[in-house]
Amino acid sequence: AWLTAVAAAALVALNVEMVRRQAAPFTWLMLLGAVVLLVGDVAWALGRPTFEVVPTWIGFFVLTIVAERLELSRLAPTPRWATTALVGVALAFAAAACGSLLERKWGLPVLGVSMAALGAWQLRFDLSRYTVKQHGLPRFAAVGVLSGALWLLVGGALFAMPELPVAGPRNEAALHTVFVGYVLSMVFAHAPITLTSV
Repeated sequence: AWLTAVAAAALVALNVEMVRRQAAPFTWLMLLGAVVLLVGDVAWALGRPTFEVVPTWIGFFVLTIVAERLELSRLAPTPRWATTALVGVALAFAAAACGSLLERKWGLPVLGVSMAALGAWQLRFDLSRYTVKQHGLPRFAAVGVLSGALWLLVGGALFAMPELPVAGPRNEAALHTVFVGYVLSMVFAHAPITLTSV
């Protein structure tokens, strides 16, 4: 667990350097995601149970992906207020992910509502709304991105429900909508581009 915390600290340092070189909303969001991961990993290393730490891991994945999608939104006609709104929702999401370590009863519902709002933002402003009308790889990637955003809406609704249990079908559904539905949809959407680039 401490090795993961050290790795998260290194990621924070890397993102600090990225922000230093290019201070933009998307680089700040990537840094925020790394900080949320570090908070969770340190809590885990100090003995907090996994079910209490999972919201911070969700926060890292979601914030990193949202930051990447925000970067690409510069290629689409995105109003400035929409970017400002996204940053505000992301801040609430990060606070809820970390705050749930202190109080799950309010942390998880806020996490869920802000998560759903992030999904809704992607459905409304993401570049994939335009590329889905194309053919071949652009359409494939866009369908993956939009599918992931829909899963994020579902996951947000599940987390927003009161008293999410620490185990059982409802908890598993909430986790799978994010880690499988959202994250893997984004992985499959980007893999043909990323793998060939690497």
